[in-house]
Order: sequence, then C-alpha cells, then structure tokens
Amino acid sequence: MFALFYSICTNTKSALCRQAKIWMTRCCGSCPRKKMAHLSQTAQQLWAFPETVQMKFEKDGVKITWRKSMEKEKKAEVRLSPSSMITMETCARQFWYKSLRIKPKEKDRKMLLGTIRHLGFEHTLRTDQPAACADARLTEKETQSINAELLVFYDWWMESGLTPAYIHQTPAIELKIESRHPDDPSIILVTRMDLLAVDEDDEYWLIDWKSGKTKATQCFADHADQLTFMQIIAEDVLQEASIDKIDHLAIVESHPPSAQKNAAVNMIPSPRRGAAQVEDLLSKTRVIADRIRNQEFFATSRYGFNSPCNLCEYQSLCANSKDTAGFHIPPGINIPTGLFEEVS
Repeated sequence: MFALFYSICTNTKSALCRQAKIWMTRCCGSCPRKKMAHLSQTAQQLWAFPETVQMKFEKDGVKITWRKSMEKEKKAEVRLSPSSMITMETCARQFWYKSLRIKPKEKDRKMLLGTIRHLGFEHTLRTDQPAACADARLTEKETQSINAELLVFYDWWMESGLTPAYIHQTPAIELKIESRHPDDPSIILVTRMDLLAVDEDDEYWLIDWKSGKTKATQCFADHADQLTFMQIIAEDVLQEASIDKIDHLAIVESHPPSAQKNAAVNMIPSPRRGAAQVEDLLSKTRVIADRIRNQEFFATSRYGFNSPCNLCEYQSLCANSKDTAGFHIPPGINIPTGLFEEVS
C-alpha cells in the first residue's frame, strides 16, 4: 500500500517529498479515508512542484492516478569554438568585445592574409596543383611572401602521402562541424576542420594549420586544446560516415620567408587524445559556458612581458570606450564602459 508513492518520495530530492515520506511512515496504520485525503492533498502539492510525478493507488475499489511531467528550466544555449575558449581563458573582457563583433582594424588585415593563405592551401588540397595569389588588396611584398609559402606547401603536400578523406561524398577540407556537449546539450561545440586526411595505411589524420613567426613545439601539439576540441567534435560527426575514430592529430605550420630563411612548412604529429584529456576539456567547456551565461566578463592581467593587456588589440578601447578610432564597431552596439572611465 502506497508503495509507489513512498518510492517516489524516497527517491525525489525535494523537501516536500521528504515531508511526505515522513508522513507516510507515521500514518501507515491510520484510517484509509484519512490516508486518501492526505494522499490527494499531497499529490496536488506535488503537482505544482517542478519534478516528474506519477502515482497510482487502489484501495477498496477506489483508483487514483496522479501524473505530471515537467522539464527543468532550460539553460540558454552557448556556442563554443576553440578560439572563443582560448579568449575566455586569456581575458573574458576581450571575449566580451569579440562577442559584440567589435573588430580592431589591424586585426582585419591579419585575417585577410590568413584567409588568402588558407584559400591557397585549399586549392592545392582539392586539385593537387600549386596555388598562386594575385589579390589586388595585397602589397607586392605580401604577395611575394604568400606565393613563396604556397609553393612550399604544395611541395610538402605532394610528398606527404596523405589524401583528403570523404564525408558523405564531400572532401573533408575546411568543413564547419558541430556537436552538442555529451553531458550538457545546451552547449554546442563548433569548429572548422582544416583537413581530415587518410594515409597509406588507411589511418585518419586530423590536421590543423598554423602560421606566423612563432614556431609550434611538440609540447604545444600534444596539449593544444584546439586539437582536443576538434577530435571531440569530429569523432561525433564521423560516426555517421562509418569512420570509427581519429588515429592521429597534427599541426602543420607554415612560415613566410625572412631575410635569413626561406619559406617553410613543417608537420608536427601528435597521438590522438586520451580519455583524461577529453574529459578535462569537456569539464572546462561547462565552466566557461556558465561564465558566459552569467556574463562574468572580467579583465585579466598578469605580471610579465606577456601580460594579456600588453598583447591585446582592445587595450585602448578597454581603457576608454570613446577611443574608437582603431576599431570597426557595428551600429547600435553599446560599448562596455572603459576601465579608466568614471562610472556615473
């Protein structure tokens, strides 16, 4: 008698259900009519409580069924990419500016060069032909530098023994992919997969391009969240294409020519991420998503030459919201108050 109701009260964490459990324990020997009345009253209270409740009771030919299913309050969806996570870890206030689509004009130039470089890589991957840049937006020096990189990249690709993998009859080159966090579906993990390739042993390589003057290290390749992030999303997506797992990760870095050195392309392989690294990143994404939902956009600074403030393109705007000369600001955006401004 009252077994199901008692079970619900025992296994539900609300204070109301704990009180009902005590009541049921004390009233087992009381009048059936009183028990019915108390059961009805308690069930109606549970009806308004945000938990799933189902109770069935039959005594002396009387049947009562209470059923309610209410979902918990849904969290706001948060889309996270590797770059947004790195920005939040570096300085959440910098993430705030980026989320408002405020862009430094100098950054736009760097993005232009990076986009042109990636388009050249993509051309070579799709055609097995060298790419050549003739973009009118570039200076002659920039054009010569990028063309030198593209030619070296072509030589590397033809000797690599890799071919692009296919997902649903589409070459896995510069693909936008996303998946939901396995423990929190309100978090959507998104990334652009530079290349998924197959080697001569039919093993799959997930490759990310890097460029710039600073050289990547083996330690960086083995621990970079970017590769861990991509592996998590890619393996979720690739199961639909009957690809079991990623076998290897790698960073391919491209360096422009300098006065001392020619252009160079270097591949740094890394083992696939293990369970501990994957779990560590998934836990971190949940913390960062909660910080974004709570709008915890605090400025970060550290003592040392590499303080985020020293290297940040938003430094002037962060100090004074009226210093907008070096930025593209979308219409209607309310710029966060500068840290050196008086708050009225």
